Amino acid sequence: MTNQRIDLVRNANSSYSQLQYLQWLTILLGLVTTVVVSVSSAQTFGDSKGLRFTAILLPALGTAVAALSAFYNPRDDWNKSANTLANLAQLHGQISSGIWLMDCPIDVNKGKVLAQKLDEWTKRYTDVVAIAETTPSGAKPDDKSKGQLGGRGP
Repeated sequence: MTNQRIDLVRNANSSYSQLQYLQWLTILLGLVTTVVVSVSSAQTFGDSKGLRFTAILLPALGTAVAALSAFYNPRDDWNKSANTLANLAQLHGQISSGIWLMDCPIDVNKGKVLAQKLDEWTKRYTDVVAIAETTPSGAKPDDKSKGQLGGRGP
């Protein structure tokens, strides 16, 4: 579970960086496009073919950046990683405090309590992983083995 949390932190940071980069690029392209189109339509600089070409090119470039942002969708990856990370951190904390509060399972009854707790935690872990893998951004085909109990494990 610790390894998964480390991977999720890396994924969340990477997705956030991509999101931030694409958003700033979109904002800057919008700003430059607005200025160039305004200057071009005002004909302040005469009949400049380069300015008119730039006024046509910049909106197309802005559309391409927006399409890339929609296709790679770093916001959904970031949200999914952050939510899964929060759920795993909560479960990790519950396991830590639950184990700490348990008596040593030297007799059958205490062993049953431990087994019940382990079953509950395993079910919760499986639920967290299943929810993370079924979100719209979903796991990519090469990431499917991560997060399953048979894969990297808790």
